[in-house]
Parts: sequence; structure tokens; C-alpha cells
Amino acid sequence: MDPQPPTTSTTKLTNDLLGLLQTTAARVSNTVAGPTHLPRDLMPTATALSTYLTHIATRRSSSPVSADNLSFHILRTRNKAETILDFDARPPKVLSKGKKEWYYLVLSETSDTGDVQILLEGGLRKNKSDVLVGFIEVLDTTIKTWEQRTKQAERIQEAKDKWNAKGKMKSLLQVQNTEAAEKQKRRAAEKKAREKEKEERREPAEKALREMVERQRREREDKQMRAREEGMGEEEEMAKEGLEDDEWLEKEGEMDAGDGEGVNRWEEVDLDSDEFDF
Repeated sequence: MDPQPPTTSTTKLTNDLLGLLQTTAARVSNTVAGPTHLPRDLMPTATALSTYLTHIATRRSSSPVSADNLSFHILRTRNKAETILDFDARPPKVLSKGKKEWYYLVLSETSDTGDVQILLEGGLRKNKSDVLVGFIEVLDTTIKTWEQRTKQAERIQEAKDKWNAKGKMKSLLQVQNTEAAEKQKRRAAEKKAREKEKEERREPAEKALREMVERQRREREDKQMRAREEGMGEEEEMAKEGLEDDEWLEKEGEMDAGDGEGVNRWEEVDLDSDEFDF
């Protein structure tokens, strides 16, 4: 940002510049026919010029500008835009120059040693009566440029401040995230330790339960095995008894069937014989 103006009052400088501008405007009007500038028309120019000079004095670290050392001068010169150059030549050669029929107003400062310094040059004008208008245009453009630069510098500084604040906030967030991560890590470790302790307490009970279940399973299997073995013995006994029954049945069948001799033999027996005499 541009440095602040000196602490001296600018009101006196503005009033002195207003008087100087009025004198210059009157001199121009008396020299050639031109517009008449009223005090109220020149007051904004005096204020802007006071701001300009205060800024210049501050930038060069000198004492405040005094209107007593200031003066306006009308200069005549050529317009560079009318200069014709031969660009084929090396270096370019001036073929013709414009006539010295252009005028501009300059503000100069005379130091105590007699040195003269031009503080501001107005714009070129073809008519001498318009030199004050050209001067005001350059002054307004310069002030606006400074204001734009000041605003730009303020925006840049504001952006830097936001960036720094964002960086600080980012650092703060990083610290908070780190603390949160460490806290979460501690909680996970504590949870893991609790689960391990719980597992250690639960392991003997589960082991005893597994052993009991395994023992019951073995007992059940042994019981089933014995039952199957006993069942197989009964089946063998029943099968054996069944086999004997079958044998007797077969024998009885054979006796019933025979070959017919037995039947015939009984049929041939004479019951009146002496063999059956009881």
C-alpha cells in the first residue's frame, strides 16, 4: 500500500493550489480565447492535486510541498505521433518531424537551491486554451491509477491475510486431526486389550465346556456302539433260533411228504392181525 500522507494539514495546501489554478486559468484566458473556469469547477482539481503532491512528497521522503514553491508553465513542443520514421533503416531514421504547434501545461517546483523539478505534465493540446483541460485529465488519470493500485494492493494483502489465516486454520486442523487419530488409536488399543482380557477369561470356561461336550459325545458314541453290538448278538441268537425252527419244519415236512411208503405201510396193516391184539 502507498504510504500515508504527512500529518500536516492539507486544507491550506488545497486552498493555495486553488488560488494557483485560478491564476493560471485567468492567464490562459487572457492570452487566448478559451473557457472560463470558475472556482467551484477548479476545487476538485485542487483537491486531487493536493493529494497528488502529498503523495509525491511522501514517496520521496521530503518535507511537505508548499504552494509558494510551485508554479505553472505553458510549454510548446512537437507531437511525437506526427514524427515519421524510416523503419527500413538500421537504426530507424527520422524522415520528418511535426511542427512545434502543440502545447501542454506543467507544474514545477523550485527548491531553495534554485533547482527546478517538474512534478506533473499535462496532455498535449493543439489549442493553447485547452492546456488546463489536458493537465486535469492527466491528473485525474494518475489519481485513478494510484487508487486502483491501492485497491489492488489492499486486495493482495487481504488475500495474503486470508491465505495465512487459511494456513493457520489448516495447521490447526492438522493438529486436531492428529490428536483425533491418536485418540482413536488409543481407543482401538484399549478395546483390543479389553477383548484380549475377556478372551483370556472366557477361554478356560469354553475349554471346559468343549471338554464336557466332547466327553458327552464320546459317551454317546460308546453307548451307541454297545447298543449296536448287543443288537447284533440278539439278531444272531434270533437267527440261530430261526434256523433251528426251519430245520424242524423241514424235517416235519419231509415226514409228512415222505415217498408214500409210510402211508401205504399203515394202510396195509391188518388191524385184525395178531400184531395188534392187545
